[in-house]
Amino acid sequence: MIEIKQYKPKYFNATISTLELLIEEDKEKKLFEGQWSDKDYYIHEYLSKKKYTPFIATKDDNEVLGYIIGKKDDLNSKIFHIEMHYVRKNYRKQGLARKLRNYLVEYAKDKGYTELRSYTAADNEAVVRLSKSMDWEVERKDNWYLFKKDLTK
Repeated sequence: MIEIKQYKPKYFNATISTLELLIEEDKEKKLFEGQWSDKDYYIHEYLSKKKYTPFIATKDDNEVLGYIIGKKDDLNSKIFHIEMHYVRKNYRKQGLARKLRNYLVEYAKDKGYTELRSYTAADNEAVVRLSKSMDWEVERKDNWYLFKKDLTK
């Protein structure tokens, strides 16, 4: 059974395995360069710092199928951001990305945030489709998108 839960250090090894898949996939797509293609950067930045709130999708508590990482806005304490969202290739198109995103929406609401935001490259069609299908407000910028979700409704 697939469960969504907040990341804890006991899931470190399984999370790193999934992170390595993300980095390999990004090398193929050439989406990220420099620090973004470095596993140690991800570990230090997203799994070690308290300002980030990672959630993972697990199967049988030992395999991480995907994750979503959020954080409070640096300037507006009522806005929460999706920093990173990833689902392993063989688990895509099964509703897992939607489930992770819905989980983060509920988390942000429970914590009193009034808005959730996310950014993506303009060519990330899967995230654009997902955001539109979940009724997020979509703003096209130069070569990226800003997505907003009002959490007060």
